[in-house]
Amino acid sequence: MSSGGGFFFKFTAIIAVAVYVLLGSYTVQPGAAYIQDWSLDVASAEVQEEPGETDGAWIPFRVRDYFGYVQGDGKLLLRNPVRWNVALTAETFCNYSRQGNNLVIRDPRRNYLYPLNMDGYPIARNGAYYVLSPDLTGLTAFSSTGEFGFSREFSSLITSLDANETAVGIGLLNGSVELFNQDGSYRVGVRPETSRINVVYGTALSNDSKYLAMVHGIDSQYLSLYALNGANFRLLAQRELTEPTRSQTPVGFSRNGEFLLCKDGARVLVLSTEDTTREYVLPFDGQLVDFEFLPELEAVYLLSTEDGDAVLSIYSEDGRQYSREEFPGDAHWLHSGENALYIGSENQLKKIVIERSFE
Repeated sequence: MSSGGGFFFKFTAIIAVAVYVLLGSYTVQPGAAYIQDWSLDVASAEVQEEPGETDGAWIPFRVRDYFGYVQGDGKLLLRNPVRWNVALTAETFCNYSRQGNNLVIRDPRRNYLYPLNMDGYPIARNGAYYVLSPDLTGLTAFSSTGEFGFSREFSSLITSLDANETAVGIGLLNGSVELFNQDGSYRVGVRPETSRINVVYGTALSNDSKYLAMVHGIDSQYLSLYALNGANFRLLAQRELTEPTRSQTPVGFSRNGEFLLCKDGARVLVLSTEDTTREYVLPFDGQLVDFEFLPELEAVYLLSTEDGDAVLSIYSEDGRQYSREEFPGDAHWLHSGENALYIGSENQLKKIVIERSFE
C-alpha cells in the first residue's frame, strides 16, 4: 500500500516502520514460496550512469536516508537523500523539506522539473499529487507531471486522504468525508453522527469507487463502510473499534475491493464488502507499519515493529496465519508488484519473489 504516500504517517507521527527479510526460500502455504532474489545496500551501491536509457519498469523505493528507483534485476537507477519526506510515484517524485517550500516534481527518466509554485506538503496517491496547505485547511491536486488539477479550501483541518483514478476522499476534523471527482467537481459529503465528538481518523476508497470507508469518532470510535452510487451513499456496515485512538488510523481496501482492512489496537479487522456478516481479525505485535492484501495470491501481509525488531505476519485471505517472522532493524518501505515484495530496511533494499504453483 505504500505508493508514494506517507505525509500523514510522518507529519502526525502515527506509524513506525518495520522490516521483512526472508533468507533463501520459505514456504508458508501449499503452492507459495517466498524467495529472496537480491539485497542492495543503497548507500554504497553503484548508480547506473544512464538510467534514462534503461529498459523495464522503474520501481520506487524508500529506505532510511535515501529514496530512488531500481529495476527488477536490482540495478540502482536513482539514489537521492531524503530531505524530510518524499512523495513518490512510479514515474516522478517530490522531495521536500520540513518547511514544505519550493516544491518541485521531478521526472528522473527525462531529467524534467515541474515547479509547483506553492508551499505545502505533497501526498502521492494513484500516480497523482495532492498538496496540503501549510495550515492543513486546503488541498491542491496536480498530475504526475505537475499539471494543475483543482484546488479546494475547507473550514476544518484535513485529517486523512485517499484517491483513485476517478475520485478523491478528504477526511476532516469536523467529522465528515468530502468526496470529489478528479476534475474537482463536488460529489457528496458523508457525515455520520455516532459519537460525542465526531472526528475522521482514516479515509479509504476502493479502486472502483464502489465503496468508501472511514474511521471516525471519540467515545465511541467506529469503522463505517458505505456503498457509493454517484452522489448517493448507503451505510453497509458499522463496527465499534475495541481500542479507539486519537491519531490517524490505517484503513484500506484490498485491490479488488472485496475486503476492507482497518487497524484496531493490536489487531487488523478484515470485513467482507460483499457479505458484511463475514469478518475476522488478524493479530500482530507492536506497532503496525503497513499492510498489503493480494487476493490473486490469497495472502495478507502485516508489517509491524516490536522492541526494535520487525515482524512480518502472513495470513490467508480467510484469516489463517501461515507465518510469523522476526528480523532485526527498522523498515521504511513496502511495495508489491509483479509477484514480488520490495522492502526497505535501514539503508537496505530487498526483493522477495513470490512463486506460486497451482499444481
